[in-house]
Parts: sequence; structure tokens; C-alpha cells
Amino acid sequence: MPNPPSPFKLVSAALYQARHPLQATTYDRWRAFLKRLEDYRGTLDPIADQSANLDVLLRAVEENIEEELALQGDLKNDTAGFQLHLHLSRLWVLGTYEFLRTLHIQIKQHSHPAAACMRETNSKGCGEATCACCAIGHIKNETALVRMVLAKNEKANDVCNPPLTDAMRIKIESDPPANPPPASKFLCDGEGQMGGIMAWYVYDKRVSRHRVISRLDLSERVLNGLNGVEVISAQ
Repeated sequence: MPNPPSPFKLVSAALYQARHPLQATTYDRWRAFLKRLEDYRGTLDPIADQSANLDVLLRAVEENIEEELALQGDLKNDTAGFQLHLHLSRLWVLGTYEFLRTLHIQIKQHSHPAAACMRETNSKGCGEATCACCAIGHIKNETALVRMVLAKNEKANDVCNPPLTDAMRIKIESDPPANPPPASKFLCDGEGQMGGIMAWYVYDKRVSRHRVISRLDLSERVLNGLNGVEVISAQ
């Protein structure tokens, strides 16, 4: 009997398959997004690059999970795969939050060319989606809502800087579902995980309400968070 492939080779093969061809567009979007972050930071962030690769892999897994649920109605024949997806989803959230947090801190420094609004608002930020510093702050805060639940089992209390504009607040308030998701075999007690595609039930202090944020939706919010924002180089 031939020896099974090593875990390293299996992961390498899985990432290669995820990139080609179904998730090739997502991979290209991440490369463009990371290039913009590199301009703001001045250097490449290896954690951001790892989060990009993990997101591409998770999207491919999520497609397979949806197919399995559609065919079988449950995941009882692949509980190990679901558990692995659960753990990797948590790692993706934690890693993505970290590279956004460190970048936001760097840009908030008054010496950074993109920190104009910080100087004008006493470091609170203008909150506008077209402001580079505040746009990065907003997508960091979206990730923080989930990260605090996963890392500390607490509500995120530091998501009001930069402040939401009225348009952003209305958009979040009208973003369904406003109520807890239906109970299912995937729903954990409290503010946990639900669904074959990972999602989290979290409290958003900015609008004083609970929200359901899926991992895929959170990834899209990150990738779209700098749309319409001018690139201001750190150099």
C-alpha cells in the first residue's frame, strides 16, 4: 500500500486547487487589496498575505460544504472537515483583525500622510468612507466585532473610533437579520457560530443592536472597504 501524502502536501494541493479556477478572481482581488495596504504601510505584511491565502482556501471549502448540505442535508459524514473549517475560520478572523489593527495604528500617527483627519479631529477621525485612515478603521472595527467574541468571549467596546457617518449607521441598522438566527444543529449557545458557512451573532455597540455576520460577508466587507479611497503612500 502506498504511503499517504503528508499533511503539508495535502494543504499545498488544497490551496492550489482553491486558487484554480473557481477562486482565481478572489485571489486577484486580494492581491490588489494587499498592494494598496502595502502602499499605506510602506512594506509588505506577511500576516496579511497569509490571511489572503486562507480566505481563498476557506471560500473553496465553503462551496463544498454548501454542496454537501444540499445533497445530504447535514454534515454527519464529514464532521472532521467541518471542525477544521470552524478552527480555520477563527484563525482567519484573528489574523485579519491583527493586520488591520496594526495598519490603522500606523496610519493614525500624525506623521503619516493619510493622518490629516486625525490632526483635524483630535485623533477621533472624521469617519468618512472616502478617508483612507477612517476607511481602514471601519473595516478593522467590522472584524473586531467578531474577533472579540472568538478571542475573549466579550463584546467589542472599542469600535466607535472612527465614528460612523449617518449613512453608515442607517446601512448597518437596515442590514438584516436584526434578530437571532433560527436555532439549528450548528448554532452554539450565546454569541457563537451557526450555519454550514460560518457566521457569528454579535453585538454592535455603534448601533446598539445584535447582528449576524458571516465569514464570507466579513471577507467581502474587508475587500470592498477601500473602494473609492485615494491611495496615499507612506513614503
